Amino acid sequence: MDDRYQVGQLMEELAYGNYYEAEDTLIQRKVQILRYETPTGNKAEWQEAFNAASAELATASHPGLPITYTHGIDDDGPYIIRQLLESTVLNTRLVESGPLSEYEGWELAHQMLEIQDAAKPSGNFHGALDANHIGLIARPSGKKLYSITDYGLAEISRRIHDSKEFLGAPYLISPEQARGEEASELSQIYAIGQLVFHGLSGGHPWIETTLDEIIELQKQEPRLITEYNAGIPDAMAQWINKMRAYDPKDRFQSFEEATQHLPEPIQSAPVPVQATSAVYNVPATHTTTTQTVAAQTTGQVSAADAFAAQKATADAQKKAEMAAKMQTFKNPFVLGGIGAVVLLIIIIVAMSGGEEETENGYTDGSEKAQAELSSLPREGLIAYLDFNEEKLSAANAPNIKLEPLNAAPIFSRNGRSGKGLILDKTRYYRLPLTGTPMGRSDKDFTISFWVKPRKNEDQDLVAVSKQPWQEGETEAFEGDSANHVWKPEDAVIAGSTWNMVTMVCARSDEALTIYIDGEKVESSGNAEINELKKNPFIYIGCDSNENFHHKSPVTIDNMAIWDRKLSDFEIRGLFEQ
Repeated sequence: MDDRYQVGQLMEELAYGNYYEAEDTLIQRKVQILRYETPTGNKAEWQEAFNAASAELATASHPGLPITYTHGIDDDGPYIIRQLLESTVLNTRLVESGPLSEYEGWELAHQMLEIQDAAKPSGNFHGALDANHIGLIARPSGKKLYSITDYGLAEISRRIHDSKEFLGAPYLISPEQARGEEASELSQIYAIGQLVFHGLSGGHPWIETTLDEIIELQKQEPRLITEYNAGIPDAMAQWINKMRAYDPKDRFQSFEEATQHLPEPIQSAPVPVQATSAVYNVPATHTTTTQTVAAQTTGQVSAADAFAAQKATADAQKKAEMAAKMQTFKNPFVLGGIGAVVLLIIIIVAMSGGEEETENGYTDGSEKAQAELSSLPREGLIAYLDFNEEKLSAANAPNIKLEPLNAAPIFSRNGRSGKGLILDKTRYYRLPLTGTPMGRSDKDFTISFWVKPRKNEDQDLVAVSKQPWQEGETEAFEGDSANHVWKPEDAVIAGSTWNMVTMVCARSDEALTIYIDGEKVESSGNAEINELKKNPFIYIGCDSNENFHHKSPVTIDNMAIWDRKLSDFEIRGLFEQ
Protein backbone atom coordinates (compact mmCIF):
# COMPACT_ATOMS: atom_id res chain seq x y z
CA MET A 1 0.00 0.00 0.00
CA ASP A 2 1.47 3.35 -1.02
CA ASP A 3 1.60 6.60 0.94
CA ARG A 4 -1.55 7.84 -0.75
CA TYR A 5 -3.68 6.28 1.99
CA GLN A 6 -3.37 7.55 5.56
CA VAL A 7 -4.56 4.71 7.81
CA GLY A 8 -6.63 5.84 10.80
CA GLN A 9 -8.43 4.06 13.59
CA LEU A 10 -9.38 0.41 13.75
CA MET A 11 -13.09 0.29 12.99
CA GLU A 12 -13.84 -3.38 13.53
CA GLU A 13 -12.16 -6.70 14.16
CA LEU A 14 -13.53 -9.42 11.92
CA ALA A 15 -12.99 -13.16 11.95
CA TYR A 16 -10.80 -12.86 8.87
CA GLY A 17 -9.11 -9.48 9.26
CA ASN A 18 -9.46 -5.90 10.43
CA TYR A 19 -11.38 -2.90 9.11
CA TYR A 20 -9.57 0.42 9.27
CA GLU A 21 -10.83 3.87 8.49
CA ALA A 22 -8.40 5.72 6.22
CA GLU A 23 -8.14 8.82 4.08
CA ASP A 24 -7.28 8.99 0.42
CA THR A 25 -4.93 11.97 0.63
CA LEU A 26 -4.89 12.46 -3.12
CA ILE A 27 -8.56 13.40 -3.40
CA GLN A 28 -9.35 13.96 0.32
CA ARG A 29 -12.02 11.33 0.82
CA LYS A 30 -12.54 8.73 3.53
CA VAL A 31 -12.19 5.07 2.62
CA GLN A 32 -12.24 1.75 4.42
CA ILE A 33 -9.35 -0.69 4.29
CA LEU A 34 -9.81 -4.37 5.01
CA ARG A 35 -6.53 -5.97 5.97
CA TYR A 36 -6.72 -9.77 5.69
CA GLU A 37 -4.73 -12.19 7.79
CA THR A 38 -1.83 -13.46 5.69
CA PRO A 39 -2.48 -17.07 4.59
CA THR A 40 0.01 -19.75 5.56
CA GLY A 41 -0.41 -21.92 2.45
CA ASN A 42 1.37 -21.86 -0.88
CA LYS A 43 2.12 -18.18 -1.51
CA ALA A 44 1.75 -18.25 -5.29
CA GLU A 45 -1.59 -20.06 -5.03
CA TRP A 46 -3.20 -17.81 -2.44
CA GLN A 47 -1.94 -14.65 -4.15
CA GLU A 48 -3.48 -15.80 -7.42
CA ALA A 49 -6.75 -16.63 -5.64
CA PHE A 50 -6.79 -13.24 -3.90
CA ASN A 51 -6.19 -11.25 -7.05
CA ALA A 52 -8.81 -13.20 -9.00
CA ALA A 53 -11.48 -12.98 -6.29
CA SER A 54 -10.82 -9.28 -5.65
CA ALA A 55 -11.05 -8.51 -9.35
CA GLU A 56 -14.35 -10.38 -9.55
CA LEU A 57 -15.74 -8.45 -6.60
CA ALA A 58 -14.75 -5.14 -8.17
CA THR A 59 -17.12 -5.85 -11.07
CA ALA A 60 -20.17 -5.94 -8.76
CA SER A 61 -22.01 -2.63 -9.07
CA HIS A 62 -25.07 -1.36 -7.18
CA PRO A 63 -25.82 1.69 -4.97
CA GLY A 64 -26.08 -0.76 -2.06
CA LEU A 65 -22.56 -2.11 -2.58
CA PRO A 66 -19.35 -0.27 -1.61
CA ILE A 67 -17.17 0.52 -4.61
CA THR A 68 -13.89 -1.39 -4.65
CA TYR A 69 -11.18 1.15 -5.43
CA THR A 70 -8.13 -1.09 -5.41
CA HIS A 71 -6.60 -4.20 -3.89
CA GLY A 72 -3.09 -5.43 -3.36
CA ILE A 73 -0.54 -7.40 -1.34
CA ASP A 74 2.30 -5.88 0.64
CA ASP A 75 4.59 -6.92 3.49
CA ASP A 76 1.64 -6.96 5.90
CA GLY A 77 -0.44 -9.18 3.64
CA PRO A 78 -3.45 -8.77 1.33
CA TYR A 79 -5.74 -5.74 1.52
CA ILE A 80 -8.78 -4.24 -0.19
CA ILE A 81 -9.58 -0.50 -0.25
CA ARG A 82 -13.27 0.29 -0.64
CA GLN A 83 -15.79 3.07 -0.43
CA LEU A 84 -16.72 4.05 3.12
CA LEU A 85 -20.51 4.14 3.29
CA GLU A 86 -21.69 6.43 6.09
CA SER A 87 -24.85 4.68 7.28
CA THR A 88 -26.72 3.42 10.32
CA VAL A 89 -26.25 -0.27 11.15
CA LEU A 90 -29.49 -2.26 10.92
CA ASN A 91 -29.04 -3.71 14.39
CA THR A 92 -28.51 -0.24 15.82
CA ARG A 93 -31.77 0.84 14.18
CA LEU A 94 -33.56 -2.13 15.81
CA VAL A 95 -32.13 -1.33 19.22
CA GLU A 96 -33.08 2.32 19.05
CA SER A 97 -36.53 2.04 17.48
CA GLY A 98 -37.70 -1.55 17.71
CA PRO A 99 -38.96 -3.77 14.86
CA LEU A 100 -39.18 -2.49 11.30
CA SER A 101 -42.57 -1.44 10.03
CA GLU A 102 -44.24 -3.40 7.27
CA TYR A 103 -43.04 -0.91 4.67
CA GLU A 104 -39.47 -0.89 6.06
CA GLY A 105 -39.42 -4.70 5.93
CA TRP A 106 -40.61 -4.60 2.32
CA GLU A 107 -37.85 -2.11 1.48
CA LEU A 108 -35.26 -4.34 3.16
CA ALA A 109 -36.45 -7.45 1.32
CA HIS A 110 -36.69 -5.76 -2.07
CA GLN A 111 -33.27 -4.10 -1.86
CA MET A 112 -31.44 -7.16 -0.49
CA LEU A 113 -32.73 -9.21 -3.41
CA GLU A 114 -31.85 -6.45 -5.86
CA ILE A 115 -28.30 -6.11 -4.49
CA GLN A 116 -27.67 -9.85 -4.56
CA ASP A 117 -29.05 -10.12 -8.09
CA ALA A 118 -26.86 -7.22 -9.26
CA ALA A 119 -23.75 -8.87 -7.80
CA LYS A 120 -24.51 -12.32 -9.25
CA PRO A 121 -22.67 -11.74 -12.57
CA SER A 122 -19.44 -11.22 -10.58
CA GLY A 123 -19.57 -14.92 -9.70
CA ASN A 124 -19.49 -14.11 -6.00
CA PHE A 125 -22.30 -15.09 -3.63
CA HIS A 126 -22.06 -13.23 -0.35
CA GLY A 127 -22.60 -16.36 1.75
CA ALA A 128 -22.06 -14.60 5.09
CA LEU A 129 -25.00 -12.28 5.68
CA ASP A 130 -24.90 -10.44 9.00
CA ALA A 131 -27.23 -7.68 10.25
CA ASN A 132 -24.22 -5.94 11.78
CA HIS A 133 -23.04 -5.23 8.24
CA ILE A 134 -26.35 -4.11 6.78
CA GLY A 135 -26.34 -0.33 6.57
CA LEU A 136 -29.27 2.00 6.00
CA ILE A 137 -29.55 5.65 5.10
CA ALA A 138 -32.88 7.38 5.78
CA ARG A 139 -34.03 9.87 3.15
CA PRO A 140 -36.14 12.98 3.94
CA SER A 141 -38.99 11.28 2.06
CA GLY A 142 -38.93 8.49 4.66
CA LYS A 143 -37.56 5.92 2.22
CA LYS A 144 -34.38 4.05 3.09
CA LEU A 145 -31.36 2.97 1.10
CA TYR A 146 -30.00 -0.34 2.38
CA SER A 147 -26.47 -1.60 1.74
CA ILE A 148 -24.34 -4.70 2.39
CA THR A 149 -21.13 -3.13 3.62
CA ASP A 150 -19.04 -6.33 3.68
CA TYR A 151 -20.32 -7.98 0.51
CA GLY A 152 -17.91 -10.63 -0.79
CA LEU A 153 -15.16 -10.06 1.76
CA ALA A 154 -15.70 -13.29 3.68
CA GLU A 155 -15.74 -15.28 0.44
CA ILE A 156 -12.32 -13.89 -0.49
CA SER A 157 -11.01 -15.01 2.89
CA ARG A 158 -12.39 -18.50 2.32
CA ARG A 159 -10.65 -18.73 -1.04
CA ILE A 160 -7.22 -17.51 0.02
CA HIS A 161 -7.21 -19.66 3.16
CA ASP A 162 -8.76 -22.64 1.33
CA SER A 163 -11.26 -22.75 4.17
CA LYS A 164 -14.81 -23.98 4.61
CA GLU A 165 -15.56 -21.69 7.55
CA PHE A 166 -18.95 -20.01 7.68
CA LEU A 167 -18.34 -16.41 8.64
CA GLY A 168 -21.82 -14.94 8.91
CA ALA A 169 -24.47 -14.66 11.63
CA PRO A 170 -25.42 -18.24 12.61
CA TYR A 171 -29.16 -17.54 12.79
CA LEU A 172 -29.05 -16.57 9.08
CA ILE A 173 -27.14 -19.64 7.85
CA SER A 174 -28.96 -21.87 5.37
CA PRO A 175 -29.39 -25.57 6.20
CA GLU A 176 -27.17 -26.58 3.28
CA GLN A 177 -24.39 -24.21 4.34
CA ALA A 178 -24.65 -25.63 7.86
CA ARG A 179 -23.95 -29.01 6.29
CA GLY A 180 -20.77 -27.63 4.73
CA GLU A 181 -22.02 -26.86 1.21
CA GLU A 182 -20.91 -23.78 -0.70
CA ALA A 183 -23.04 -20.63 -0.79
CA SER A 184 -25.48 -20.43 -3.69
CA GLU A 185 -28.37 -18.31 -4.92
CA LEU A 186 -30.79 -20.53 -3.01
CA SER A 187 -28.79 -20.32 0.21
CA GLN A 188 -28.83 -16.54 -0.08
CA ILE A 189 -32.59 -16.55 -0.59
CA TYR A 190 -32.88 -18.40 2.71
CA ALA A 191 -30.56 -15.92 4.45
CA ILE A 192 -32.51 -12.90 3.14
CA GLY A 193 -35.74 -14.44 4.42
CA GLN A 194 -34.20 -14.86 7.85
CA LEU A 195 -32.81 -11.32 7.75
CA VAL A 196 -36.22 -9.82 6.95
CA PHE A 197 -37.73 -11.94 9.75
CA HIS A 198 -35.02 -10.55 12.06
CA GLY A 199 -35.84 -6.96 11.09
CA LEU A 200 -39.62 -7.29 11.38
CA SER A 201 -39.42 -9.09 14.74
CA GLY A 202 -36.84 -6.66 16.19
CA GLY A 203 -34.38 -9.50 16.86
CA HIS A 204 -34.42 -13.08 15.59
CA PRO A 205 -35.52 -15.68 18.19
CA TRP A 206 -32.44 -17.79 17.34
CA ILE A 207 -29.87 -15.09 18.11
CA GLU A 208 -28.68 -16.72 21.34
CA THR A 209 -29.07 -20.30 20.08
CA THR A 210 -26.09 -22.55 19.38
CA LEU A 211 -25.38 -23.68 15.85
CA ASP A 212 -26.20 -27.31 16.65
CA GLU A 213 -29.59 -26.26 18.02
CA ILE A 214 -30.21 -24.02 14.99
CA ILE A 215 -29.57 -26.97 12.67
CA GLU A 216 -32.32 -28.91 14.47
CA LEU A 217 -34.72 -25.95 14.56
CA GLN A 218 -34.34 -25.46 10.82
CA LYS A 219 -35.96 -28.86 10.25
CA GLN A 220 -39.18 -27.73 11.92
CA GLU A 221 -41.98 -25.86 10.19
CA PRO A 222 -40.91 -22.20 10.33
CA ARG A 223 -43.03 -20.00 12.57
CA LEU A 224 -44.85 -17.07 11.03
CA ILE A 225 -43.59 -13.54 11.57
CA THR A 226 -47.11 -12.62 12.72
CA GLU A 227 -46.42 -14.46 15.98
CA TYR A 228 -43.81 -11.79 16.72
CA ASN A 229 -45.29 -8.81 14.87
CA ALA A 230 -49.07 -8.99 14.50
CA GLY A 231 -49.10 -6.00 12.15
CA ILE A 232 -47.51 -7.91 9.26
CA PRO A 233 -50.01 -8.99 6.55
CA ASP A 234 -50.49 -12.72 5.99
CA ALA A 235 -49.21 -12.49 2.40
CA MET A 236 -45.88 -11.09 3.61
CA ALA A 237 -45.69 -13.71 6.37
CA GLN A 238 -46.19 -16.53 3.85
CA TRP A 239 -43.62 -15.01 1.48
CA ILE A 240 -41.02 -14.93 4.29
CA ASN A 241 -41.71 -18.56 5.15
CA LYS A 242 -41.25 -19.65 1.54
CA MET A 243 -37.90 -17.85 1.53
CA ARG A 244 -36.99 -19.80 4.71
CA ALA A 245 -38.05 -23.25 3.52
CA TYR A 246 -35.76 -26.03 4.75
CA ASP A 247 -35.55 -27.78 1.37
CA PRO A 248 -33.99 -25.51 -1.29
CA LYS A 249 -36.44 -26.75 -3.94
CA ASP A 250 -39.34 -25.38 -1.84
CA ARG A 251 -37.95 -21.83 -1.91
CA PHE A 252 -38.16 -19.28 -4.70
CA GLN A 253 -35.64 -20.47 -7.28
CA SER A 254 -34.01 -17.12 -8.07
CA PHE A 255 -33.67 -13.60 -6.75
CA GLU A 256 -35.83 -12.45 -9.65
CA GLU A 257 -38.64 -14.88 -8.82
CA ALA A 258 -38.54 -13.90 -5.15
CA THR A 259 -38.80 -10.24 -6.12
CA GLN A 260 -41.73 -10.88 -8.47
CA HIS A 261 -43.68 -12.60 -5.67
CA LEU A 262 -42.79 -10.09 -2.94
CA PRO A 263 -46.21 -8.70 -1.83
CA GLU A 264 -46.71 -4.98 -2.16
CA PRO A 265 -47.02 -3.40 1.30
CA ILE A 266 -50.43 -2.31 2.52
CA GLN A 267 -48.73 0.81 3.85
CA SER A 268 -48.20 2.37 0.43
CA ALA A 269 -45.39 4.76 1.36
CA PRO A 270 -43.19 5.72 4.30
CA VAL A 271 -44.03 8.70 6.47
CA PRO A 272 -42.02 11.72 5.28
CA VAL A 273 -39.72 13.41 7.75
CA GLN A 274 -41.29 16.86 8.13
CA ALA A 275 -42.74 19.14 10.80
CA THR A 276 -46.44 19.80 11.24
CA SER A 277 -48.01 23.22 11.65
CA ALA A 278 -50.54 22.04 14.22
CA VAL A 279 -50.08 23.55 17.70
CA TYR A 280 -51.50 23.09 21.18
CA ASN A 281 -50.88 24.52 24.64
CA VAL A 282 -48.11 23.06 26.81
CA PRO A 283 -46.53 24.10 30.11
CA ALA A 284 -43.92 26.84 29.89
CA THR A 285 -41.05 24.39 30.49
CA HIS A 286 -40.95 20.60 30.76
CA THR A 287 -37.98 18.37 31.52
CA THR A 288 -37.15 15.01 29.95
CA THR A 289 -34.35 12.58 30.61
CA THR A 290 -32.34 14.00 27.74
CA GLN A 291 -33.01 17.73 27.56
CA THR A 292 -35.06 20.65 28.78
CA VAL A 293 -37.46 22.02 26.18
CA ALA A 294 -38.45 25.67 26.56
CA ALA A 295 -41.87 26.60 25.15
CA GLN A 296 -42.34 29.43 22.70
CA THR A 297 -43.15 32.78 24.24
CA THR A 298 -46.77 32.31 23.15
CA GLY A 299 -47.01 29.17 25.28
CA GLN A 300 -47.42 27.05 22.17
CA VAL A 301 -45.09 24.69 20.29
CA SER A 302 -45.53 22.66 17.15
CA ALA A 303 -47.10 19.24 17.54
CA ALA A 304 -43.89 17.66 16.29
CA ASP A 305 -41.77 19.34 18.99
CA ALA A 306 -44.24 18.56 21.74
CA PHE A 307 -44.49 14.93 20.69
CA ALA A 308 -40.70 14.63 20.63
CA ALA A 309 -40.48 16.01 24.16
CA GLN A 310 -43.18 13.68 25.51
CA LYS A 311 -41.66 10.69 23.76
CA ALA A 312 -38.12 11.28 25.01
CA THR A 313 -38.61 9.56 28.38
CA ALA A 314 -40.25 6.51 26.83
CA ASP A 315 -37.54 6.32 24.19
CA ALA A 316 -34.77 6.47 26.78
CA GLN A 317 -36.34 3.61 28.73
CA LYS A 318 -36.78 1.54 25.59
CA LYS A 319 -33.18 2.11 24.54
CA ALA A 320 -31.97 0.93 27.93
CA GLU A 321 -34.05 -2.22 27.65
CA MET A 322 -32.87 -2.87 24.10
CA ALA A 323 -29.18 -2.29 24.90
CA ALA A 324 -28.88 -5.77 26.38
CA LYS A 325 -30.25 -7.22 23.15
CA MET A 326 -27.64 -5.33 21.16
CA GLN A 327 -24.91 -7.26 22.94
CA THR A 328 -26.27 -10.48 21.44
CA PHE A 329 -26.35 -8.86 18.00
CA LYS A 330 -22.59 -8.30 18.20
CA ASN A 331 -21.55 -11.96 18.15
CA PRO A 332 -21.93 -12.94 14.49
CA PHE A 333 -18.93 -15.08 13.59
CA VAL A 334 -18.88 -18.85 14.03
CA LEU A 335 -16.95 -21.79 12.66
CA GLY A 336 -19.63 -23.77 10.88
CA GLY A 337 -19.87 -26.92 12.93
CA ILE A 338 -16.11 -27.58 12.93
CA GLY A 339 -14.17 -28.23 16.15
CA ALA A 340 -12.32 -25.71 18.28
CA VAL A 341 -8.88 -24.36 17.43
CA VAL A 342 -6.05 -24.78 19.93
CA LEU A 343 -5.28 -21.38 21.39
CA LEU A 344 -1.99 -20.59 23.11
CA ILE A 345 -2.63 -17.65 25.42
CA ILE A 346 0.14 -17.59 27.99
CA ILE A 347 3.14 -19.72 28.80
CA ILE A 348 4.79 -20.06 32.19
CA VAL A 349 8.54 -20.71 31.90
CA ALA A 350 11.64 -20.71 34.12
CA MET A 351 12.24 -17.57 36.13
CA SER A 352 15.23 -15.93 37.81
CA GLY A 353 16.31 -12.51 38.99
CA GLY A 354 17.26 -10.37 41.94
CA GLU A 355 15.68 -9.68 45.28
CA GLU A 356 14.59 -6.11 44.64
CA GLU A 357 11.00 -5.38 45.63
CA THR A 358 8.66 -3.23 43.53
CA GLU A 359 6.49 -0.65 45.24
CA ASN A 360 2.74 -0.89 44.77
CA GLY A 361 2.30 2.81 44.11
CA TYR A 362 -0.27 3.98 41.59
CA THR A 363 1.25 6.37 39.10
CA ASP A 364 -1.44 6.39 36.41
CA GLY A 365 -3.48 9.52 37.04
CA SER A 366 -6.62 8.57 35.12
CA GLU A 367 -9.76 8.13 37.20
CA LYS A 368 -10.61 4.98 35.26
CA ALA A 369 -7.28 3.34 36.02
CA GLN A 370 -7.58 4.34 39.68
CA ALA A 371 -11.05 2.83 39.92
CA GLU A 372 -9.98 -0.44 38.29
CA LEU A 373 -6.88 -0.68 40.45
CA SER A 374 -8.82 -0.04 43.64
CA SER A 375 -11.07 -3.03 42.90
CA LEU A 376 -8.13 -5.48 42.85
CA PRO A 377 -6.67 -7.26 45.91
CA ARG A 378 -3.87 -4.91 46.98
CA GLU A 379 -1.64 -7.31 48.89
CA GLY A 380 1.23 -8.43 46.65
CA LEU A 381 -0.06 -6.65 43.53
CA ILE A 382 2.97 -6.23 41.29
CA ALA A 383 1.53 -4.92 38.05
CA TYR A 384 -1.76 -3.99 36.42
CA LEU A 385 -1.93 -3.40 32.65
CA ASP A 386 -5.14 -1.90 31.24
CA PHE A 387 -3.80 -0.86 27.76
CA ASN A 388 -6.20 2.12 27.70
CA GLU A 389 -3.41 4.57 26.92
CA GLU A 390 -2.09 2.19 24.25
CA LYS A 391 0.84 1.52 26.55
CA LEU A 392 2.52 -1.78 27.38
CA SER A 393 3.57 -0.61 30.83
CA ALA A 394 1.76 -1.29 34.08
CA ALA A 395 -0.56 1.46 35.29
CA ASN A 396 0.81 1.18 38.84
CA ALA A 397 4.46 0.42 37.97
CA PRO A 398 5.68 1.95 34.68
CA ASN A 399 9.02 0.14 34.96
CA ILE A 400 7.19 -3.16 34.43
CA LYS A 401 6.20 -3.44 30.79
CA LEU A 402 5.61 -5.96 28.05
CA GLU A 403 8.26 -6.25 25.35
CA PRO A 404 7.08 -6.82 21.74
CA LEU A 405 8.94 -9.73 20.17
CA ASN A 406 8.04 -9.20 16.52
CA ALA A 407 5.67 -6.63 15.04
CA ALA A 408 4.69 -3.39 16.75
CA PRO A 409 1.65 -3.70 19.02
CA ILE A 410 -1.85 -2.82 17.90
CA PHE A 411 -4.75 -2.16 20.21
CA SER A 412 -8.44 -2.91 19.93
CA ARG A 413 -10.87 -0.15 20.78
CA ASN A 414 -13.32 -2.86 21.84
CA GLY A 415 -11.50 -4.10 24.91
CA ARG A 416 -13.31 -5.31 27.98
CA SER A 417 -12.59 -2.04 29.72
CA GLY A 418 -11.59 0.61 27.21
CA LYS A 419 -8.90 -0.62 24.83
CA GLY A 420 -7.36 -4.08 24.67
CA LEU A 421 -4.15 -5.62 23.34
CA ILE A 422 -4.32 -7.81 20.23
CA LEU A 423 -2.35 -11.06 20.05
CA ASP A 424 -1.96 -12.63 16.63
CA LYS A 425 0.61 -14.53 14.63
CA THR A 426 2.82 -11.48 14.22
CA ARG A 427 2.29 -9.87 17.64
CA TYR A 428 3.40 -11.60 20.83
CA TYR A 429 5.23 -10.45 23.94
CA ARG A 430 7.30 -11.26 26.98
CA LEU A 431 7.21 -9.72 30.43
CA PRO A 432 10.65 -9.38 32.12
CA LEU A 433 10.67 -10.46 35.76
CA THR A 434 14.22 -9.53 36.74
CA GLY A 435 14.07 -7.01 39.54
CA THR A 436 10.56 -7.99 40.63
CA PRO A 437 9.58 -10.18 43.59
CA MET A 438 8.52 -12.87 41.10
CA GLY A 439 12.15 -13.19 40.03
CA ARG A 440 12.91 -14.86 43.35
CA SER A 441 13.05 -18.63 43.33
CA ASP A 442 10.76 -19.03 46.34
CA LYS A 443 7.96 -16.67 45.27
CA ASP A 444 4.56 -18.00 44.28
CA PHE A 445 2.60 -15.79 41.95
CA THR A 446 -0.78 -15.30 40.27
CA ILE A 447 -1.59 -13.92 36.83
CA SER A 448 -5.12 -12.94 35.85
CA PHE A 449 -6.38 -11.41 32.60
CA TRP A 450 -9.48 -11.19 30.43
CA VAL A 451 -9.49 -12.63 26.92
CA LYS A 452 -11.87 -12.75 23.96
CA PRO A 453 -11.22 -14.60 20.69
CA ARG A 454 -11.58 -12.51 17.55
CA LYS A 455 -13.48 -15.37 15.98
CA ASN A 456 -16.80 -16.32 17.48
CA GLU A 457 -15.81 -19.88 18.27
CA ASP A 458 -14.94 -21.70 21.47
CA GLN A 459 -11.23 -22.37 21.84
CA ASP A 460 -9.06 -24.47 24.13
CA LEU A 461 -6.68 -22.86 26.60
CA VAL A 462 -3.30 -24.60 26.78
CA ALA A 463 0.01 -24.13 28.57
CA VAL A 464 3.34 -25.11 27.01
CA SER A 465 6.61 -26.11 28.62
CA LYS A 466 9.91 -27.72 27.66
CA GLN A 467 9.24 -30.32 30.39
CA PRO A 468 6.36 -32.84 30.40
CA TRP A 469 3.32 -31.98 32.47
CA GLN A 470 2.58 -34.38 35.30
CA GLU A 471 -1.22 -34.43 35.29
CA GLY A 472 -4.02 -33.91 32.80
CA GLU A 473 -3.94 -34.22 29.04
CA THR A 474 -0.32 -33.65 28.04
CA GLU A 475 1.42 -34.32 24.75
CA ALA A 476 4.24 -33.11 22.57
CA PHE A 477 3.37 -29.97 20.68
CA GLU A 478 2.38 -30.76 17.10
CA GLY A 479 5.35 -30.08 14.84
CA ASP A 480 7.59 -29.15 17.77
CA SER A 481 8.54 -32.13 19.92
CA ALA A 482 10.76 -29.94 22.14
CA ASN A 483 7.65 -28.44 23.72
CA HIS A 484 4.97 -30.18 25.75
CA VAL A 485 1.33 -29.08 25.75
CA TRP A 486 -0.96 -29.30 28.73
CA LYS A 487 -4.61 -28.91 27.73
CA PRO A 488 -6.74 -28.98 30.89
CA GLU A 489 -10.13 -30.56 30.51
CA ASP A 490 -12.91 -27.93 30.40
CA ALA A 491 -10.39 -25.07 30.00
CA VAL A 492 -12.40 -23.50 27.19
CA ILE A 493 -12.48 -19.86 26.12
CA ALA A 494 -16.00 -19.02 24.94
CA GLY A 495 -15.92 -17.35 21.56
CA SER A 496 -18.78 -14.90 22.07
CA THR A 497 -17.90 -13.38 25.45
CA TRP A 498 -15.02 -12.09 27.56
CA ASN A 499 -13.52 -14.77 29.79
CA MET A 500 -11.32 -14.28 32.84
CA VAL A 501 -8.30 -16.59 32.92
CA THR A 502 -6.36 -16.89 36.17
CA MET A 503 -3.14 -18.89 36.62
CA VAL A 504 -1.73 -19.60 40.08
CA CYS A 505 1.88 -20.77 40.11
CA ALA A 506 3.11 -22.52 43.27
CA ARG A 507 6.89 -22.45 42.94
CA SER A 508 7.56 -24.72 45.91
CA ASP A 509 5.18 -27.41 44.60
CA GLU A 510 6.17 -26.89 40.96
CA ALA A 511 2.46 -26.73 40.18
CA LEU A 512 0.24 -24.54 38.02
CA THR A 513 -3.50 -24.19 38.62
CA ILE A 514 -5.83 -22.71 36.00
CA TYR A 515 -9.15 -20.96 36.68
CA ILE A 516 -11.74 -19.90 34.08
CA ASP A 517 -14.26 -17.22 35.05
CA GLY A 518 -13.39 -17.58 38.73
CA GLU A 519 -13.78 -21.36 38.91
CA LYS A 520 -10.89 -23.81 39.32
CA VAL A 521 -10.41 -26.04 36.28
CA GLU A 522 -7.32 -28.18 36.90
CA SER A 523 -3.78 -28.29 38.32
CA SER A 524 -0.64 -29.89 36.95
CA GLY A 525 3.02 -30.10 37.98
CA ASN A 526 5.99 -29.14 35.82
CA ALA A 527 9.66 -29.23 36.77
CA GLU A 528 10.42 -26.25 34.53
CA ILE A 529 8.71 -23.89 36.94
CA ASN A 530 11.76 -23.99 39.16
CA GLU A 531 14.52 -24.21 36.54
CA LEU A 532 16.22 -20.94 37.40
CA LYS A 533 18.47 -18.51 35.56
CA LYS A 534 17.35 -19.45 32.07
CA ASN A 535 14.40 -17.31 31.08
CA PRO A 536 13.35 -14.62 33.58
CA PHE A 537 10.22 -13.87 31.56
CA ILE A 538 6.55 -14.65 31.22
CA TYR A 539 5.78 -15.23 27.55
CA ILE A 540 2.42 -14.18 26.16
CA GLY A 541 1.35 -15.63 22.82
CA CYS A 542 4.57 -17.56 22.09
CA ASP A 543 6.93 -20.08 23.64
CA SER A 544 10.25 -19.38 25.35
CA ASN A 545 12.03 -19.66 22.00
CA GLU A 546 9.77 -16.84 20.84
CA ASN A 547 7.98 -19.10 18.39
CA PHE A 548 4.35 -18.34 17.60
CA HIS A 549 1.90 -21.23 17.97
CA HIS A 550 -1.72 -20.19 18.40
CA LYS A 551 -3.77 -20.18 15.24
CA SER A 552 -6.49 -17.69 16.07
CA PRO A 553 -6.02 -14.04 17.13
CA VAL A 554 -7.39 -12.83 20.46
CA THR A 555 -7.74 -9.61 22.43
CA ILE A 556 -6.57 -9.47 26.05
CA ASP A 557 -7.31 -6.81 28.65
CA ASN A 558 -7.02 -5.98 32.35
CA MET A 559 -3.95 -8.10 33.12
CA ALA A 560 -2.93 -8.21 36.79
CA ILE A 561 0.01 -9.99 38.49
CA TRP A 562 0.54 -10.71 42.18
CA ASP A 563 3.64 -12.10 43.95
CA ARG A 564 1.55 -14.59 45.92
CA LYS A 565 -1.11 -17.22 45.41
CA LEU A 566 -4.60 -15.73 45.38
CA SER A 567 -7.20 -17.78 47.20
CA ASP A 568 -10.17 -19.39 45.49
CA PHE A 569 -12.38 -16.81 47.21
CA GLU A 570 -10.31 -13.90 45.90
CA ILE A 571 -10.29 -15.27 42.36
CA ARG A 572 -14.03 -15.77 42.39
CA GLY A 573 -14.42 -12.21 43.64
CA LEU A 574 -12.26 -10.88 40.80
CA PHE A 575 -14.64 -12.39 38.27
CA GLU A 576 -17.83 -11.28 40.02
CA GLN A 577 -16.86 -7.66 40.66
